[in-house]
Amino acid sequence: MRLRLRFSLMMVAVGVAAALAEAPAPAAASTPPVISVQGAQLLRNSVPWVSRGVQIVGLVAPDGALSGKYVPAHAHFGAAELQAALADHTDVVRFQV
Repeated sequence: MRLRLRFSLMMVAVGVAAALAEAPAPAAASTPPVISVQGAQLLRNSVPWVSRGVQIVGLVAPDGALSGKYVPAHAHFGAAELQAALADHTDVVRFQV
């Protein structure tokens, strides 16, 4: 059950990140990509796809519980970090919370 939940959450994150990566200008309208699985292969719009992703740990714990590398990661987290990931052609974002 837990594995299915993690897989479902991963697929939602993949879909959201893929939609963000293909997001048109606000005035344009388009449909988000369709992410699916066939055997061991991920597909995006029915075409084999290898994701390009990042993991963001800036929201891993409340401020008072942060220590070590998570303190600067939390301070650095924001829209600019997500925009930088998109500029590097990221199409999957994993938020560690």
